[in-house]
Amino acid sequence: MNFSDRQQAVRLALLGSIKEEVLPNDDLVRSLLGYLRKNYPSCLRARYGLNDLGLLDDDEVLSSIAQKRGLLLQGGASDMEKAALGLIRDFQDGAFGRLCLERP
Repeated sequence: MNFSDRQQAVRLALLGSIKEEVLPNDDLVRSLLGYLRKNYPSCLRARYGLNDLGLLDDDEVLSSIAQKRGLLLQGGASDMEKAALGLIRDFQDGAFGRLCLERP
């Protein structure tokens, strides 16, 4: 990765400006979740019905997203990878509305 600032690379990958393969999806989704939880929690609540967002850690949020979207593996376990990709795609497709990844 040839970026002086890791956060800059994460933002560019989330926007689709650089290949997602440059950074692991796990890093991208955790960065996105942390940012949305801090700055736009109402978007997560509205999109995925996560009313108890403050009580859940990132894995629990992804598991809830997977269950609400029917992304389950054999045996009923949540497909966390597909939930993570779905969250990133929802962000990239504008499903949360107009959001900004930088704060002044």
